[in-house]
Amino acid sequence: MFKHEHDMALKTLTITKEAYNEINSLKKNNESFSELFKRLKKERRANNIDRFFGVLKNSPLKIDDLKRKLSESKKENMLLEEKKRSKIKQKMKELRI
Repeated sequence: MFKHEHDMALKTLTITKEAYNEINSLKKNNESFSELFKRLKKERRANNIDRFFGVLKNSPLKIDDLKRKLSESKKENMLLEEKKRSKIKQKMKELRI
């Protein structure tokens, strides 16, 4: 069992020896387990974003096409929302609310 104390709350984790050895092998020199977990979380977050870089580079769609499609989609959504609001207003009028 390993305890690491800072100015923050202290948590104790119980893990198998095998899990400890695997996690310990990921640590850099003089890196605490807390620092390791923060680093791994940061790397994971970065990797999630990185996988999208360049995804459209070979796409036949051009930026202008994407902008146009986005604009059309926004207009469609606005029209749908307006229809919903109109239906709600009509119902409220029927119910005299």
